Amino acid sequence: MKQIIFTIILVLIATFGLAQKSIEKWEWSPDKCVSAVYPHPQSPFAVALFCEDALGTYMSVIHLGSIGAPASENGRWTLINRHWYDSLWSSDITGFKWAKDGLSITVSTSPIYGSGGYFEINLRSRTVKQLLPEGVTVSVVNPGPGYDISGRVIDLY
Repeated sequence: MKQIIFTIILVLIATFGLAQKSIEKWEWSPDKCVSAVYPHPQSPFAVALFCEDALGTYMSVIHLGSIGAPASENGRWTLINRHWYDSLWSSDITGFKWAKDGLSITVSTSPIYGSGGYFEINLRSRTVKQLLPEGVTVSVVNPGPGYDISGRVIDLY
């Protein structure tokens, strides 16, 4: 129920309050973080970005397009389950980049409030693959070094 209410709020904000602009790539910058919904122009997915200043930047993915049935063709997205986030890849992000088809997204995170990893998110199957760091599984309580959207280790100091 909580997720349904949150999704409804996001859709209302996207429709009436926050800017909606389609972008290919977003990189963190202290002077250009704008909380907004960023839809992909050719897919049913959008990123909701939440800028919290010194507390980091957070994101979630929304299936904004019509599902057309009680569940999507693979059953991962449903009429009442259109919103997806996980602290592993959505907390304290430093950037995101859409695939050309809009069916996957690359996300980079900071080790301060996030997991400090670099991830590929498959939106169709709702699966996550950690790309960096190699050989070590990261989490918010055991973060990696942190990356920018190009996959370079970020310099925090």
